[in-house]
Amino acid sequence: MINLPAQRKVVGFITYNSINACHKCKKQFDAIIAGDKARDFSNFDVDNWIRRTCEEHKEYAKEWLKTSSEAERKRKEKENGTHWSVLLDLPYFDPIRYVGIDIMHNLLLGLTKKMATIWTNPTTVGRNTVPPMLSPARLKEMQSLLEQKLVLPLGHAGSSIAREIAIGDGFSHFKAEEWATWLLVLSPYQLPQRISKKAYDHHMLLVKASRILLAPSLSLSELDQAHEYMKSFLVGFEAVYPNKFLITANFH
Repeated sequence: MINLPAQRKVVGFITYNSINACHKCKKQFDAIIAGDKARDFSNFDVDNWIRRTCEEHKEYAKEWLKTSSEAERKRKEKENGTHWSVLLDLPYFDPIRYVGIDIMHNLLLGLTKKMATIWTNPTTVGRNTVPPMLSPARLKEMQSLLEQKLVLPLGHAGSSIAREIAIGDGFSHFKAEEWATWLLVLSPYQLPQRISKKAYDHHMLLVKASRILLAPSLSLSELDQAHEYMKSFLVGFEAVYPNKFLITANFH
């Protein structure tokens, strides 16, 4: 299992924070502010995203390899997001299909952590700064509730999660398994009345999708259901949190 930056290098794609940030589709992501590094990952019109193909990717990579000019290589990278990888010499290797979405990094250390970071830090809406939904006092309440009243199933590290919740800062010390416990077990009970109802209802779409995606096994129909939940979560994010700077590559 490798994270997104390493994954892209290995199979012949440029960086995940570039104009061609996706290894599954051809959607291009302009800078939110011209000249700035932050990309605009908003707009979740999934049905209109054009899928990449193995044949095109290998052809683009060969063209890049044959190009001797550094400036021309940069132009090609900006045009199609591809460079050469020795794995592309393997006739059976399909870099589009075989490189999946890493649930641990994308869903747990990516989306779930991002939501906690948003709730525990001030955010900007237009020209206004909005205080965090989860204030230090509310985080202390959540810690006490977990330590004194909630009993977690065997195998869930409740005491360490309680300590790290109280720190705030997006629960930045959580490990992947602790993020899974927070997302699936704790957040549905800890968040009501502590974040807005609109934010809570929106978060529960992520919980519903994750209960399917993190299951030991799933059917194709369940996968379709998870896709619908996730699509609703992504589209809804722009309505609940109207700030493009909050939307990262993991959302796409």
